[in-house]
Amino acid sequence: MMKTNVVKLIDFGFAICMPQNQKTNVYCGTPHYMSPEIIAKVPHHPSSSDIWSLGILLSKMITGEYPFKGQNDKDLYRQIQCQKLRTNQDKKINENIMRVINGCLEKNIQSRWNIDQIINDPVFHKDLLIPSAKGFLNQ
Repeated sequence: MMKTNVVKLIDFGFAICMPQNQKTNVYCGTPHYMSPEIIAKVPHHPSSSDIWSLGILLSKMITGEYPFKGQNDKDLYRQIQCQKLRTNQDKKINENIMRVINGCLEKNIQSRWNIDQIINDPVFHKDLLIPSAKGFLNQ
């Protein structure tokens, strides 16, 4: 996010076009944003992994921190695959936003939200008081 509150999307180096409902055997990405199925190197639907990455991005934007942390990539991958999602309780994250983040970061692919569930969630259809991101813009 830029200081002007404009969101810039970058890093399409790993982007691929896939027919809907086709799985891929491509296992790469930015470590903090990699889904459990990419880390496990199992064939997966890229859209499900994109939803996971969206959950990581939302969590980082709201809390200023990644939801999974490790001392190194191997430890980070273990946390992503095994650790239950924990939020920083002192951040007082809006429960509606947390519902969306939890839906995106569901480790079970069958239970992970899809794009329709996300865009149809009430959180995107009403005004919510979301903590200011000003503190994160200068980091």
